[in-house]
Formats: sequence, structure tokens, C-alpha cells
Amino acid sequence: MHTDMHFPEAIYNKQPLIEYQDNPLIEALPPILSMSEVARLMTVIPPFNEEERQLSNELRFHCLQRTFDYFQPFEAHLALERKISAIIRQGYINRNPLDRDHAIYMNKSYQALMQGKMPELDQANKKRRVQGFSIIGVSGIGKSTGIERVLNIYPQVLRHSKYNEKSLVLTQVPWLKLECPSDGSTKGLCNAFFMEMDKLLGTEYFARHQGKTATNTLLPLMGHIARANNLGVLIVDEIQHLSLQKSGGKENMLNFFVTLVNTIGIPVILIGTNKAFDILNGEFRQALRGTGQGNSPWQRMERNKTWDLLMTGLWEYQWTKHPVKLDDELKKILYDESQGILDLAKKIFYLSQMDAIFKGTEKLNGEMLRSSARNYLKLLKPMLDALRSGDKEKLRKYEDLKPVDFDEYVEGLKERIFLENFMEYEAEKSKETEQDLRRMLVAKLAEKIRDSKIVQDSVKTVFNTLNVTNYDFQHLYDNALQIAEEKANKKMLQKKKSKTKGGNYEQNDLRRLLEESIKNQRSVYDVLNENDLIGCPYEDFEVLKENKQLNEDVAIKVVE
Repeated sequence: MHTDMHFPEAIYNKQPLIEYQDNPLIEALPPILSMSEVARLMTVIPPFNEEERQLSNELRFHCLQRTFDYFQPFEAHLALERKISAIIRQGYINRNPLDRDHAIYMNKSYQALMQGKMPELDQANKKRRVQGFSIIGVSGIGKSTGIERVLNIYPQVLRHSKYNEKSLVLTQVPWLKLECPSDGSTKGLCNAFFMEMDKLLGTEYFARHQGKTATNTLLPLMGHIARANNLGVLIVDEIQHLSLQKSGGKENMLNFFVTLVNTIGIPVILIGTNKAFDILNGEFRQALRGTGQGNSPWQRMERNKTWDLLMTGLWEYQWTKHPVKLDDELKKILYDESQGILDLAKKIFYLSQMDAIFKGTEKLNGEMLRSSARNYLKLLKPMLDALRSGDKEKLRKYEDLKPVDFDEYVEGLKERIFLENFMEYEAEKSKETEQDLRRMLVAKLAEKIRDSKIVQDSVKTVFNTLNVTNYDFQHLYDNALQIAEEKANKKMLQKKKSKTKGGNYEQNDLRRLLEESIKNQRSVYDVLNENDLIGCPYEDFEVLKENKQLNEDVAIKVVE
């Protein structure tokens, strides 16, 4: 490992479960999160400001790119986080670096590799089967994006130097994600593992082992490197790209994955489209199901409450000058044109706005959504028509759309129903929480800013430009106060400017009175006198005379 690589130092959290205690690899992970916390962490709310609708076409085109950043987790993502949270920790139970048996195994493994021999299987790993699962489904439904959002909850590299006041020198890689190589070979996948490790750690595994040709030689090396760097979970994406022909047929491919999951001692997650079912045949899926985590068949979304919730959130990002409300008809069209594939729904929404802006209509409608889908997604039309038809024979023509086994789909149905209800509850609770937060901000801001319109506008700007769930109250208040003060100062400057230019002066402003005297052809003296800004000199003279006479009278009486 290169000495110039700097990794964050592990921070240890006491574990509530006995099997997770006194294990630095598990204690260094973030706490186990509730579903509400996971939903908030995974959500991505891009910035949006209604004033941006008045920007030029070119600038709004760049604003539209934010549409693709929008991410609202649904039930499948929450279930995915729970599984990953479990398998990382379960995989570390028998790889505690403080355990004597683990240290002995790693030493023997290293010695065997240095002698050109294959390491023996870890006896502890034999007793406790390593868990893994597959995520299979149609392209564009959020499999890869979802898993990346989950993985972002965890650090990718940690350094351990001291644990409970004792020296501990090791590196921990909680997760590593690979994409299947373009050549479709299992050897290429092994080499991709070495290259990703090198990129992450600054090592030279690929240069050291690229000359080895046999996959059965590379797999044990992968296992040793994964164990030596305390890899938590290995994710292999786009497995449908793997070639059965280059791997020596379906049987060899099956053996490769079974070996990958069961012998290297690291949990493995395999991600692919429905085409991957040809690779992961029934025997392998059954093997994964036996690990306790099961498989995750991801299908295109149904037209239900979750879909409506996601589309409602997406619809907020309208940069057309005349935004429209999302009604049931528009929801129906979005679903029909995308067939429940989230990625397509985003693209249709994006493309229809682009058309509305550059054609000058500046307004979305059902026909705009349909025409954008028709004009820009021509290549996908045969596949979308097959999905609309529901005809299995038509679907079988497209490998990525092949129907999955019904039993596997039903397997997680109860969890889906539970999580769907949870998402609906969370959405309502989130609305209530935001309303309370908005009221609190308005009340506190009103203590410093008297102009109620500025207060309301400033709080609204904060909610439009920030994902309020990611910040504490003080941070949101500081932002709102800064915006409000800027608005108040701007208003004051405009007021002064208008007074100077237009003569809109205060009641007793001498400049206003001067303008009034000229306009009404009256003397300046009379106007100033009427406004009690000067006194009458005659009155002052009479007062002086009276005072003088009074003083003389008093003096005479004193003499007498």
C-alpha cells in the first residue's frame, strides 16, 4: 500500500447485540438505522427556486439536468438497505481480527500463496455459511442507483491503528462494487477486482497477478486479498454481460459464482437484468435462498400509491414559465409511456420540458408528454409495447424483459405491502414535520424582521433551495435570516432610491415642502410655518416685549 494514501481513522461504537460486540470491524461501521433514518439519508432533493423559471432558455436547460439527481427511496430500497446492513455485519462475525484462529488462518493463507499453493478453506467459514443475494430486474427501475445510495451510508475505506488502547494496524474496506468487464469473461471479472482494489488502496495487485491465466488460480487470490483488507461485501453489477461461451458454458459459470459466494468468505451481491436468469439458474438461486437473505426480483412499478408519491415529488421540478398541477390524467400518461420504469419516467418528464421551453409553449400537458416519448424513445417502442400487452411470448423476444418466476416475485410480497404502507405514512409525517418546521422558522425570524412578507418569502426560499431534512434548525434559521436581511436591505435601498428620483418624501421632509410651495405658488415661509417647522417672528417679538415689561415691573417692586 502506498504511504501517501490517507484514510479516515476508525471510530468505534458500542454494539447492542452480543454477537457484534468486541469486534472492531463491526464497531467501526455506522449505527444500525431505523427505516425513517434510512429514508431520509437516501433521499436526494435537488435545489429548486421558482425564480429560475424566468431564466434564459439556455440556463434552464442546465437546470433541467437536476431532474436526474432526484431520488426518492421506495419500499424495495428500504428492504435492500436492511439486507446489506445485515450481511456486512454477519460476514464480519467470523473474521474478527482480534480472534486468534482468524490470525492463524490469514498467516497460513499467505504462506500457501507465496509457495504457489491454494489456501485451505477457513474452517470457521465452513461452519457459518456466508450470506449473499441477487437483485434481478428490468433495466431502469433503480437497482444500481438504489444500491449506490445504500452504499453511500457506509465509508469505503477505514484505517485502524488503536482499539481499546491497544495497537491495531489494519485496513478495512466495508464494500467494493464492480461492473462486469466488456469481454464478458470470468477472468476479466477477477482482474477488475484487482484493479478496483489498486485504485482504492494504492496497491499493485493487478500488476502482480495479471500474468495468471486460470480462473481457479485467481479466485483464491481474490479471497486472500479480500480477507487481508477486511472487505465487508462485494457487489457485482451488470452480470448479464458475462459470456457463457467465454466462461466454458453454463455449468462453469454457475461453479464460478458458487465458488465466489461460498469459498472466498465474503458476502456477494449480484445485480443484473432479467437476462441474467440464464446465468443464475435455479440451482444457484436456490443456493442463495438458503443463505437466509433470499433473492430480490425487482420488477417495474405498479400504478399504486408509491408511484403517485414518486411522481408528485418529481413533478415539483418544473422550469417552464407556466407550471401546471399534476392531476390523475397526467399521472396515468406518465405511467403508460414509461410502463412503470422510473428512469424512463424521468427522461419523459425531462424531454417534454425541454420541448416546451425551446418551442415556446412553456407549459406541460398530456399531449406534450406523449409526443416527447414518441419522438425521443423510438428505439424502445417495441419493448414498451410488449410490456403494455403483458404477452409473455412478446416479452420473451427481449432478453432484458423476460418475465421472472412468479414464486420468487411473491416471495417478498408481504414485505412490500408493509413497506409501501410505511412509505405512505412517512410521506404524510414528513409533510406535517415540514409544516411545523416552517411555522417555527417564521415565528423565530419574525423576532428580528418586522416585514411579514419578507419573512414568509425567505422561509419559502430556504425550503425551495435546501433539502431541509439534511440540516438542523439553527442552520436553516441562519440561512433564512441571511436571506431576509438581504431582502430587507435591498428594499430599503430601493425605497431611498425611489424617494430621491420620484420625490416620494416623508411628511416633514423639507424637499417635499419645497416642491409643494413651488407647485401651489405659495411662499416657502407660509408652508414651513403651517407645518410647525418655523415660528412667526412677530409672535416672538410680542413675547419678548411682554417679558421685558414683566421684568421691569418686578424690579420696581423689589426697589420699593
